[in-house]
Amino acid sequence: MAVLGARTGILMIDEPTTGVDIGAKGDLYQLIRELADPGRALLVITSDMPELIGLVDRIVVMHGYRIVGELANTRDYPTMSRAIMGLIHADPVGRAAADATGDG
Repeated sequence: MAVLGARTGILMIDEPTTGVDIGAKGDLYQLIRELADPGRALLVITSDMPELIGLVDRIVVMHGYRIVGELANTRDYPTMSRAIMGLIHADPVGRAAADATGDG
């Protein structure tokens, strides 16, 4: 696994622990942290809020296929989850798009 992302400046990881045994998640989180060494950017895409808040430094929130906000991660779960949900629910354009497509 030491070769994973060895020569990349940016590494995108999409839903890294979906379907993974809970016992293996800790190992994956450690690997992700090791990959985030100086000089490399990791783009982590996840719908798992505890995973998101536990892994990343900065959170970009999307809703209705649009970026609705960006947050510096304090790693305080109650604070961050409220801020994320606040951005999602305060987005009138995304809400209108979701209503128009029947997704809202």
